[in-house]
Amino acid sequence: MDFIENVKSEIINPLIVFILAISVVYFLYGVFEFMYTGDAKKMEEGKKHILWGLIGLFIIVAVAGIMGFVGDTVNALKQ
Repeated sequence: MDFIENVKSEIINPLIVFILAISVVYFLYGVFEFMYTGDAKKMEEGKKHILWGLIGLFIIVAVAGIMGFVGDTVNALKQ
């Protein structure tokens, strides 16, 4: 069990934080691209970046929540 906890704390959790940060940066890039460009084509690209950034954020948060729920359930069953 110690190995699994180490993998979770040393690999999985930092990876989730890293991917979450990338998704937030991508979303913010889309927001700035949408707001501060006068070109209609760039505004459409900004909308796409915003949409995909939000989808990425949702997926990351959902996966982290599901992993936490499953982990808590498995730990509760062991006791």
